[in-house]
Amino acid sequence: MRTIPRGSKKMLQIKDEFTEIVGYDPSSGEMVPANAEQAWKDLATYDKARLVESSDATRYTISVHGSKFYHLTRPTA
Repeated sequence: MRTIPRGSKKMLQIKDEFTEIVGYDPSSGEMVPANAEQAWKDLATYDKARLVESSDATRYTISVHGSKFYHLTRPTA
């Protein structure tokens, strides 16, 4: 797992390709469909937020803090 630098070409590529986004809902404890614009805004707004690549590079996570995060995947057909 590696952190993708903000503003990098890799980050922009991820933003274009990994458009299926779910976010953690602390009230239900489940992952629910999330607004892509809000996820990317949270990454830009919060200083400690990170974009992290999964070990197999099939999913990325925008981690804002312990109970606020998003999973990004490529759309399925």
